Amino acid sequence: MRLDPKHFNLFLIICAVITLIVIIFGTIRYVSNQQKTFKDNLAETDLSAHYFMEYASEDSLSITQFTGEPVVIHFWSTWSARSMGINDVLKEFKSENDELIVIAAAARDGEELILEYMNEHSLPFYFVNGTEIYLDLLVPGLPSQIMVDRNGEVFDTQVGANVEELMQKLEALVSGDG
Repeated sequence: MRLDPKHFNLFLIICAVITLIVIIFGTIRYVSNQQKTFKDNLAETDLSAHYFMEYASEDSLSITQFTGEPVVIHFWSTWSARSMGINDVLKEFKSENDELIVIAAAARDGEELILEYMNEHSLPFYFVNGTEIYLDLLVPGLPSQIMVDRNGEVFDTQVGANVEELMQKLEALVSGDG
């Protein structure tokens, strides 16, 4: 069977559209599966058993030491511009909600870059190495947050840099609505 040359461009367009649809569908499904896996892993994990090593000192910390206060574990990296934007959002939100504890868990980043960032920016966060728990939970991307309520229970999660959605979740976390 031979394709008539006058229909060749239409044939290519149809093939391109079908390929685009397959790629979009596959990407959406992949992202959805990653987020489901992350939430499943989080549900099976006892966060109170994890200790984070602080960059500013030789101490480790656990979310259990913040029982009674809302906590955000913020996975970020210096090479992620979206992470930098969320750092600013969290800084502003914390300035208005002092009881919020932000654990800035740097993932897949060099210690010297983290220390340099900490020295250049005055952020009211606990800066910790978060790579291990990031990999254990299979966090689907940066930035991502795990919100822990005043009782030490996982309240919600956020993946990506949707500031409006993050603000709504933070407001609910701090106010105790769930």
